[in-house]
Amino acid sequence: MSGSEKSILMVDDNESDSRMMALILGRKGYETDTAATGREALDKLRAGSFNAVVIDIKLPDMQGTDVLAACKKMHPDAVVLLVTGFASVKTAAQAISEGASGYLVKPVRPEELLDLIKRCLENQRLVVENRKLYQQTQQELAERKQAEEALALSAKEWQVTFDSMTDLVSIHDKDHRIIRMNKAFANAFNKTPAEFVGKCCYEVVHGTDRPPAYCPQIATLRTRKPCMVEEFESHLGIW
Repeated sequence: MSGSEKSILMVDDNESDSRMMALILGRKGYETDTAATGREALDKLRAGSFNAVVIDIKLPDMQGTDVLAACKKMHPDAVVLLVTGFASVKTAAQAISEGASGYLVKPVRPEELLDLIKRCLENQRLVVENRKLYQQTQQELAERKQAEEALALSAKEWQVTFDSMTDLVSIHDKDHRIIRMNKAFANAFNKTPAEFVGKCCYEVVHGTDRPPAYCPQIATLRTRKPCMVEEFESHLGIW
């Protein structure tokens, strides 16, 4: 089967039972196909995929549980229901333990068949959707981790470059507070860069309580263009 989201394979050597179940399901919009033997069922399972497979436990060439096992290997998400001529707690437990989503007892009542198929297919849909969501989440987390690692590496490389510069370099916010300065700048004051973070650049560099008139940052903020000045700071002995 291809394209249908409600495709069901009926596996039963009793033609009247297969036709009856196919008719019931077809009236509810299900796409059905039939197989009279286990080998025929396996051939159809190899050729395409089904959302559900309803298998009679007693088949002329093999046990329905053998078809169940092969089906779960080929189509792990497929709903598989076993049909038995007698019911017991042991039968139910064995069917579930071997991978069946449920079982039906002959003669199969239409309402019971439709209800079980509907519930099992809904569970199947939720399982598949949850798996896709989990896989998508894992992929997003992996991509985010990769991006964070790349960002951390880039930041580290930038810091190494920043600190290797021999010029005195500092970065300020719009209020003249120092955000970062390189080692060369800090070494000129015999301090570490961290000791200057949060301080106003004019206090550190000029020793004043406000920016000097020639402050290039003021001009840059006003004109939105780069500005450069040279000024000798006598109290520091540096340009």
